[in-house]
Amino acid sequence: MSSNEVAMKITLKAIEHNLVQTEVDMMNPNAQKSNELAAKEVAKFYKTIYKSIEECRNTHYKDINIDSSK
Repeated sequence: MSSNEVAMKITLKAIEHNLVQTEVDMMNPNAQKSNELAAKEVAKFYKTIYKSIEECRNTHYKDINIDSSK
């Protein structure tokens, strides 16, 4: 599964979770906007993680350099 697919699935789960709120929250445009922004941030976070994993899978272990000064 590609990093984009994983990020999309996680985003959809986050959106589903956010949609299970009270009707008052769902009618509030500010709450919906906040949920959308949160879901996008979650997607970016997981996409970064899964891209890193893909890169590690495709990189020989001797070529991986971990810089502890960062």
